[in-house]
Amino acid sequence: YNMSTIVYTSTVRNTVPITGLYSPQIGSELLFDIHASNFAHFYACSSNLGAGQIYYNGSAVGPIQQYISSIFVYEGSTEINTLPFAPNSTLRLSSCVARITANIYQDPTDPFDFEIRALATPANPMAPRIFQSQNIGPFLYIDTVGAALVSTFTNMNTSNGLRVLSLLPRYESPGTVNNMNDGISASGQASNGLNTSISSFFIMGSSNALTVSSSVVYNNSSTISSFYTDAYSRELLYTNGAFTHPGGLDFSLYSGQAIGNPSATYPNFTTDLSNDVNYGNRYASFLFNGYSNNTPQAYQYLTVRVKNVSALSTITNSRDYNYAFPDEPIPDTYLPYSKVRMHAKLLGNMNNGFNTDFETAWINCFKPIDYNVFDDNIFDVGGLVYVSTSGADVYYKVQFARRFYTSIYPIIRVGISRDGSAEELPGGSAYLPITFESITATVSDSL
Repeated sequence: YNMSTIVYTSTVRNTVPITGLYSPQIGSELLFDIHASNFAHFYACSSNLGAGQIYYNGSAVGPIQQYISSIFVYEGSTEINTLPFAPNSTLRLSSCVARITANIYQDPTDPFDFEIRALATPANPMAPRIFQSQNIGPFLYIDTVGAALVSTFTNMNTSNGLRVLSLLPRYESPGTVNNMNDGISASGQASNGLNTSISSFFIMGSSNALTVSSSVVYNNSSTISSFYTDAYSRELLYTNGAFTHPGGLDFSLYSGQAIGNPSATYPNFTTDLSNDVNYGNRYASFLFNGYSNNTPQAYQYLTVRVKNVSALSTITNSRDYNYAFPDEPIPDTYLPYSKVRMHAKLLGNMNNGFNTDFETAWINCFKPIDYNVFDDNIFDVGGLVYVSTSGADVYYKVQFARRFYTSIYPIIRVGISRDGSAEELPGGSAYLPITFESITATVSDSL
């Protein structure tokens, strides 16, 4: 057979080129047409009409799809419903599909070409089946944020917890465009923007159930489903299976044509927070349902697992080289040199005939604990007891005051600074942007 063209389409039987797809869900598909001649005949009754697959940067990123049913065959604009097919005329197989999965992600800072590889079944069953390729180019962007977060970051009863807004900078003191007031000074003192109280957004009832105000819950929609109007959003982006600072990312090359919104404007983060004197931290925060007990139980330790960190190393007194999560407690004098930060707090309830709610201050999960001055009502007090590692994961054991809880809810907030993003890496640098895959948390009463 001869197959001359593969036409990729944005909707069924519509030959509009694709320039952007959004938040694929499980089962999402890319539809395309195959133009071919001398294929299928009677043999089509006992076999598939064709097959297709998506390639990215020369490698397959999805399974080979067999087209056995739900395929439309056209000659010109006339649909063919009977066999045999005319052997020498060029026919069109419409509504062929290739699966779109969360591992298909186009990095706007280093784009590669997408291809559709497809074939039509030859009329002669003994003839070789040869895939043909159609280069789509580098302008296919598939946003993996929505689908990934919906499945993994929306339930505080799951291991990944519920993602909530960091509420930074503080609503009552937002700072200025050039200084977000969320950095650490040369003396190690955190400025006002970081210490955010969230108690007014959480309510614990008599049943020990925690109600979270929708105003602070991350909406888990695509980062570009409603096009950015605030380039200074305080959130880390979740792309390609990892949380990363958006500094250095430029999505402006993408078009909203594919969803009928050609005037859509995408964010450009290539100079994100470059004028922020406090290194422009971005944050991701997670709420977990620790334990709920019929009778009060004592807890005093929180173990935070940071999964699949991009790098793990000892923090030095040279900020230029600290592209890593710490593998040991960070001394007070070295805290200003770290490009990663992590704080945690506990929300809790003790019901012993009447309700008593607790909210600790944000405890510094990287600063070593000093038992002589430790008080979990003091913002940014060091609480780290020890650090352990397992493969690419790192575990931080954090101290809180020992209390009895009927219900307990840890919140962990991780921040990555602008100079820990891809934006700040010089050409040919051996360092990677700081990223992590997810956070898990457990509470206990013993080391």
